[in-house]
Amino acid sequence: DGPLADDPTMDLALLPTDVASLEGIEAVRERAVLIFSDDPRSVAPGGSLEPGEVLHQLRLESHGEKRFRIDIPIDGTYALFTQHGPEEFAMRAEHEGTRVSPAAVRVYNPEHEHDDEVTSVGITADGELDKKRLNAWLSRLLMEKGNDIYRMKGVLAIRGEARRFVFQGVHMLFDGQPDKPWGSTPRRSQLVFIGKNLDREDLTKDFLACLAR
Repeated sequence: DGPLADDPTMDLALLPTDVASLEGIEAVRERAVLIFSDDPRSVAPGGSLEPGEVLHQLRLESHGEKRFRIDIPIDGTYALFTQHGPEEFAMRAEHEGTRVSPAAVRVYNPEHEHDDEVTSVGITADGELDKKRLNAWLSRLLMEKGNDIYRMKGVLAIRGEARRFVFQGVHMLFDGQPDKPWGSTPRRSQLVFIGKNLDREDLTKDFLACLAR
């Protein structure tokens, strides 16, 4: 049905799991968190999606009911992870005209997850970054928290650089390179960290301290 929330899209991932229970959801949760850091595959109404290591983005801009087909190649149990709660979009699943109810439901709220669970932290900041402060912070972060950071990625606006700097990292491995020019686009940095024991407040505070003054 039409979106009840403001977001005109909804990201989701569908992963096979062994059992139809909360334990089955938890068993693939870490994989789902990593998938949600990938670039999504856009799916228009009437399109199809299937299980696997793919982040699907359902397009919900138009009004009225919208249907998407889920292709299941192998019978089994699957965990569906959605960006928003299904009730926000009056979402329902059907099979041959009959409504399908989930065997188990787990609601995740990143603000209240335990520190030792896998979580994601997203940071967005307008303006330019001081290169020296940024390098010092990243070096310290990877040295102290590298084992807990499963993945990080982002686009950075660095003072004195005409091009965006894109990067990604896994644990203590970091790789980055200049990308397309900023041009007239407002300079804004965006980062995503995925891992355990992540302190959202500290990460945000330390990153904002790298902004050029």
